[in-house]
Amino acid sequence: MTKLMKMKIGAALVALAASVAASAGNLAVGGYTDSSGNVLSSAGDTRLTVVSDGTTTTMSMANLYAYGEAGPKRLEPGKRQAWFGSDPGYFKGGTVYVLKLGNDWRGGKTAASVNLDADNGLVVLAKAPVGADEVVFTWPSRKAGPAVKYDCQPLNYLLVKADGNRAWLGHSGWAQDNTSSGIGPYLVLANNDQRFPATVVCYGRDGEIVPVTQPMRTELAKIIQPPADADRPLASAQSR
Repeated sequence: MTKLMKMKIGAALVALAASVAASAGNLAVGGYTDSSGNVLSSAGDTRLTVVSDGTTTTMSMANLYAYGEAGPKRLEPGKRQAWFGSDPGYFKGGTVYVLKLGNDWRGGKTAASVNLDADNGLVVLAKAPVGADEVVFTWPSRKAGPAVKYDCQPLNYLLVKADGNRAWLGHSGWAQDNTSSGIGPYLVLANNDQRFPATVVCYGRDGEIVPVTQPMRTELAKIIQPPADADRPLASAQSR
């Protein structure tokens, strides 16, 4: 190979690398959408891992997104506020609270209304500081009792920023519908309403993690309800 040929090949590789770098932000990630239903760029989805040794559960979230409140219009999810990849300062010094969804959605109707000081163990399951685009939580594992096959805990994530302001963190595997092919293995939309996602961690008899199957998701979506004062989704959405 001549020196000229080597130079041409080298130049071509540099040009290709530059082209890939320039187009990387335009790549789509199949199956994943943001809260407005738009396909995410190559930034991708929030990454979630959940493991249990039968006694302690460890959850790791990475590639963090922050969202505002769900909109007042029907089927209008909260608007994206920030993505760690482009705005780490938004998350720096923040603390994330894992909230147990129960009769009181997210421990309050809005992020600002969640009373973290008067928790008494009914709202907050765990909390941890935001690290380098990651937050890691631990809590005691649950175990399914003799009368049930699985014991499930629905969750949401509240970010309290360094300045005291609040936002919701995005869920891994968010989708517009509980039957979407790209929905995450721990994701359930309350009442099949895309505005109100929940991460649901289910346990077996020995405290092992059990990913949510479609039949389980269908049942959980009936149990996990939106805030009491939330307007109901359109009938066409409920039937999907």
